[in-house]
Amino acid sequence: MIRPASYPRWGLDVTREGQARAGSPRLQMFASFCTLASMADVTKTFRDAGYMTIGLGVLAFQRAQVRRRELTRQLDTQRHELRRQLDHRRQDLETQVTGLRAQLADRTKDLERRIEPLVGQLENQLESGLDRLEQRLPDPARGAVHQARHQAAEVRSQLSQLPPLSQLRALGGGSAVGGQSRHSGGGASAASA
Repeated sequence: MIRPASYPRWGLDVTREGQARAGSPRLQMFASFCTLASMADVTKTFRDAGYMTIGLGVLAFQRAQVRRRELTRQLDTQRHELRRQLDHRRQDLETQVTGLRAQLADRTKDLERRIEPLVGQLENQLESGLDRLEQRLPDPARGAVHQARHQAAEVRSQLSQLPPLSQLRALGGGSAVGGQSRHSGGGASAASA
């Protein structure tokens, strides 16, 4: 008979041919604590683990899609709310700007009404002073001063026919202001001639 070798690591008594001794208490102990699986069971276990991994991956992907849709809806809602607030602010600013323009136009008209009498008084004082000066000048100089005053009166007359400054600004002001400078330039060149 072949002498049995003892494998304390597994707790089995095995003969040299690798077979366990029948009726060995260690073999019975091993059998009661461990289950030996066949190759078919191992393959099935790996297949099930693969299916579970794939299933968990699909679930994670679906959860990510749901979260993406939720975030997209949330961002759309926030974007619409922000746009609504910006439109509201824009309308408020437009209302304020319109009010400020109206106030500025009113104050400009008020200022023009206050300045016009002062300008008239200054013109009257200047005219009277120039009349006195003209009376003191010799005849040839008096004629030149009279002619210059006459041309200045024509320029003032043309300028008074222009619309007020507030209307020029409302119309864009570019062409009317350019026309004004041409008239005053024409008067100056005629005075020098």
